[in-house]
Amino acid sequence: NFKYNWGNSQLGVTYNINYRNYNKRILDEDISYAVEGTTYQKQKNGKKSPYAYEQQMAEISFNNSKSDNYIFSTKLSFNSLNRRRSSAQDIISTVNDRIFEKIGQSSDKDKYISPVLDMYFSKTFNAKHELTMNLVGTYYKSDYDYQYSELSDGLTDFETATDINLDKYSLIGEAIYNYNMKTAQLYVGSRYMHNNSTQQNLSSNNQTLTNEIYSYIGATGMLGKKINYSVSAGVNGNIFTTIDNKEYKFIYFRPQVKLGYFIDESSDLTFNYEVNTDNPAVSSLTYNPYYKDANYLFAGNPNLKPSNNHDLSLSYFKGFKKFVLNAEVAYSYDKDAIAPVFQSDDTNIIETFGNLDNAQNMKASLFLQWYPFSNNILRLRLYSEVFHQINVFGNEKWNHTGYSFIPSINLAYKKWGVSVFYQTEKKSLVGQTMKTIPSMASVEVSYSPIKNLTLTGGIRYPFYDSWKQTTSVSGTSLLQRTETERIINNANMVYINIVYNFTFGKNKPNLKLKMQNKDKDSGILNRY
Repeated sequence: NFKYNWGNSQLGVTYNINYRNYNKRILDEDISYAVEGTTYQKQKNGKKSPYAYEQQMAEISFNNSKSDNYIFSTKLSFNSLNRRRSSAQDIISTVNDRIFEKIGQSSDKDKYISPVLDMYFSKTFNAKHELTMNLVGTYYKSDYDYQYSELSDGLTDFETATDINLDKYSLIGEAIYNYNMKTAQLYVGSRYMHNNSTQQNLSSNNQTLTNEIYSYIGATGMLGKKINYSVSAGVNGNIFTTIDNKEYKFIYFRPQVKLGYFIDESSDLTFNYEVNTDNPAVSSLTYNPYYKDANYLFAGNPNLKPSNNHDLSLSYFKGFKKFVLNAEVAYSYDKDAIAPVFQSDDTNIIETFGNLDNAQNMKASLFLQWYPFSNNILRLRLYSEVFHQINVFGNEKWNHTGYSFIPSINLAYKKWGVSVFYQTEKKSLVGQTMKTIPSMASVEVSYSPIKNLTLTGGIRYPFYDSWKQTTSVSGTSLLQRTETERIINNANMVYINIVYNFTFGKNKPNLKLKMQNKDKDSGILNRY
């Protein structure tokens, strides 16, 4: 990361690479379903297999700014991902009462390149008027190749494959005008987004178009000395044109109200209510069917519509000299929530994306921070939450109660630092699937012998046998399926970091931009 400052300008060059190469990835799967009176069951026991990827980002940026006057920022970045996975499995397959032994082999490759041009401009007039604009253009060239086969006695018994090549470009433009008064600020703005994706491996009906415009007006300020507020109202309009040349139009009203009450100098109470829309990703709208088993297939859903999410929260903050407490209760109601669902056409089980009738989430969380010593060398933190989810889809209704605990310890003494972190496994409903956020732990020691130099050593997943993530089916009787992915290489992973900051010339603080838009949808199978 290099930055050169002169006058009111700054030139920056950044390059990042994230590289992983594993040879001990294990994929297990248990599956059971019935179609046309025949019951299919498979127990797949994974073997150690390779998994590798490189994720790169190169960026050049230019900023020119003058305090209380204007900001101009532009950056051109190139992003890429190249991921390869394969797996080998021993399979016990049962069709009704007949048992077969098989060998499963899969290859999973996905990659993309994505140049992005981002331009930002903000201008202040007479200290009361401010105009801010942001324009982002993004292009994705994405490829996804999946092959899977099952062999019985050396002969191919079942095979499936999908190959997708997609070009996608998007344009996001947003402008907002602010008018500053003595105790309040008024603003009005609008954001437009256009997506155009073309699936090159289809000869016809290969294009998906999405257009969205969101216009809003609002105000923020103080009511007396105790109450602060932020209120806004907006209208969200969406137009989708699917690969079947069907056009769908949706309009949603999006209000937002945030009220804060200062109880005293060290405590406050905050209430927030807002309505948001969640648009279908291009990857979810793209049909692209392929079989996962003889009578079980996956397909996108070109008929998805946006979801409408209502969020309510009430939080309390209390700060003491050495202790901080932040408690929150929240409720969300997501109408037409976009999520994985399972359907049947009597001959196949179909995994796809659908609009749930609604998805509800109730959560209570608590954050604690404590400095037990007067010199503040030790910091203790704990974040905990408990939540209850309810999903409704047609005649099906299912729920889940989950929790999460994240304690951490930080010790800073002179040139030394010690950090200990732990996170429990968290299970949550995503449509008709139950997904886990894996448990994680780390211990890190850092030392700064001289200015600008930091040496760090640590271990991640100590006393673990592997990194593990599980996905299972929930809320439907059509299919029972549990998939467990383990990466043994991540267990007891020791690492060393050496960081030296080269500084010369006059230091300049980073710009604070009031809006940042980004397109993260590569267009293929929700692989962001």
